[in-house]
Amino acid sequence: MNAQGIVHAVRASLPGEQVEHDYRDMLIAPGFIDSHVHFPQLDVIGSPAEGLLPWVGRLFPNDHSYLSVYDRFGLIRLHSLWGHCIHLDPDDRALLRDRQAVATVCPTSNLFLGSGLFNFAAANHPWTLASDIGGGSSLSPFRTMMAASEVARLGGQYLSPSTLW
Repeated sequence: MNAQGIVHAVRASLPGEQVEHDYRDMLIAPGFIDSHVHFPQLDVIGSPAEGLLPWVGRLFPNDHSYLSVYDRFGLIRLHSLWGHCIHLDPDDRALLRDRQAVATVCPTSNLFLGSGLFNFAAANHPWTLASDIGGGSSLSPFRTMMAASEVARLGGQYLSPSTLW
């Protein structure tokens, strides 16, 4: 089936035997705010490059941050993955920690794009490493671990090999 448009209009145009699936409890569509896509695809982007922040602020003036928009819609939950997370404030970090959501850090992408550095020293929440070939330079997990180590050292942190693995 290939249909697009406003859901009510599309639904009305479908034959009656179409099965409708409800994925609200298990699938988060990429690009909820900014249509940013990753490979391999993460759930969403947690904290975008600074050029997008003013735009999100204009779209959602009642939310204090990019991540808080997702929270308002109930999308930050246990083990959900949030890409990059390089422009988080203390409230965003507390939100990730309290919900046990995971920052998915893409250091090769952030270094390549110059979009910012993940603050390992302030990360009081779960985090993991990922590669973002859409904006990065490598899919190698070893290159990603090396980049994370270098970013952490720039921030005065040491990440042991066992932490990175």
